[in-house]
Amino acid sequence: MNILVLDIGGTGSRALFSTSGENGEVESKVAEAPGANPSRVGKETTSETIAALVRKVGLGGEPCDRLVVGLAGISCIDSFEAVRNGVAQSGIQVKKENAWLMSDAELAHIAAF
Repeated sequence: MNILVLDIGGTGSRALFSTSGENGEVESKVAEAPGANPSRVGKETTSETIAALVRKVGLGGEPCDRLVVGLAGISCIDSFEAVRNGVAQSGIQVKKENAWLMSDAELAHIAAF
């Protein structure tokens, strides 16, 4: 199983890609990029940042079992489109029932507890 978590913040963005092999070993890769809140940088820059992060962790063009995106500026009217376009640009394949979009604050809260 592989899982991609994207934390797209206002001041910085991060990606964590974890995959587990048949023997249970977990391998993880992390990447960072500038902040990409769509209400501050625009939906195109947010999309480009998402696609770049996915490529940096080496997942472009491959299936993804789970995708979690925490996005600063989620209330921006362009937020959903920015994420959808960024995922499409990256080439990853994920079923929509296995993808979650939430605020970056909510993601941090879940990670803390």
